[in-house]
Amino acid sequence: MNRSYKTFTFIALLFISIGFSSCFDIFEEYHFNKDGSGSAKFTVDVSQMMTLMESFSASMDSTGEMTNSVDEMFSDNKAEKSLQQLPGISDIKTLNDKAAGIVGFSYKFANLEALNNALIATDGNLDMSKMMEMGEEGATGESSTENTFSKKGNKWTRVFELNRPKNEEEEDEFQGMAEAMFADHYYTIQYYFEQNVKKVKKNDNAQIGADGKSVEIKTSMQDLIKGQANFSSLIKVK
Repeated sequence: MNRSYKTFTFIALLFISIGFSSCFDIFEEYHFNKDGSGSAKFTVDVSQMMTLMESFSASMDSTGEMTNSVDEMFSDNKAEKSLQQLPGISDIKTLNDKAAGIVGFSYKFANLEALNNALIATDGNLDMSKMMEMGEEGATGESSTENTFSKKGNKWTRVFELNRPKNEEEEDEFQGMAEAMFADHYYTIQYYFEQNVKKVKKNDNAQIGADGKSVEIKTSMQDLIKGQANFSSLIKVK
């Protein structure tokens, strides 16, 4: 798994282990041109967590393990290095900002093939499988993720599915913890197009923006952790 997403997973495991109720919000943003080129941005807002993380690190022993982990989260540029190897990917930036409590990265893609390769290179999304397994003791088997974009005519399709083995005992134990951790936190995806959006299918959470050229899909982090989130969509533009 890419180091950047290991960092994000560390955040979740930290709050599982110490029982804090505050967590984070995840954002994806895509700008698409008619020819399939565009830009992508992935960020995680950890600003609400920072005070708690700093307070917890102050109580650690002299090894400074927690402090080092927090600093590493904001100095991580592994995603940028992975993307630099890919054809069709340019203008790569690391967006980590400790003062603002933001970690993430952005890039431009020449076509959807390049975008799909970039998603693979960076894991494409948070590795929620490790997060939900709560480490090796809670592991129930490997999870699989499908995350691809395609375009046919004026129809833009994204298939974004996370599949993991079910374990009822683990589900019951983790559900209450997830509800507390991820209350009022969301995974938000925003799409921007050159043309007006005509309709959106395959996702009840999708909303067409007031500008008529954007779509937002806002999903509860609780649903994501419980494996009930739907990120797939079919967007038809005019």
